[in-house]
Amino acid sequence: MVPCCKPSIFKVLRKSRHYPQELTTLGDHIRARRLDLGLEQKDVAILLKVCKDTIKNWENNHFKIEARNYPAIMDFLGYCLYEKLITWGEKLRQHRIHNGMSTYDLARLLEVDPKSIQNWERGTAPTWEDNREKAEGFMKESSASNLSSQ
Repeated sequence: MVPCCKPSIFKVLRKSRHYPQELTTLGDHIRARRLDLGLEQKDVAILLKVCKDTIKNWENNHFKIEARNYPAIMDFLGYCLYEKLITWGEKLRQHRIHNGMSTYDLARLLEVDPKSIQNWERGTAPTWEDNREKAEGFMKESSASNLSSQ
């Protein structure tokens, strides 16, 4: 203890019992951020343009979060969960998610089969050069639009 300070100054702030013990899932991150900001689920629902039950289900990891919701969630969190990218496929997935696109949306944009997108992201199939160029163009455009919106 610091001799010149009174013990009452060193209050220990306890987290709510509802606070996740570990931030493992996206739902855990949403709940932690909500509690950190002192918001209720209905407040977060308004911010993310979903219903209150959706927030409850995400926080309890009952529903898979759809790609179209990721941009708003990342804005709410203030960070991206997919920072440590190693492979080209992981980078493609990050750009797809940051743009709120499903694999089907990106496949339509790149004029390829959705299974190709899934395989590229997993690194289980090579990309043909012309398809890779289309995907690289998408990622470059995506990066430019993300930087201009910040």
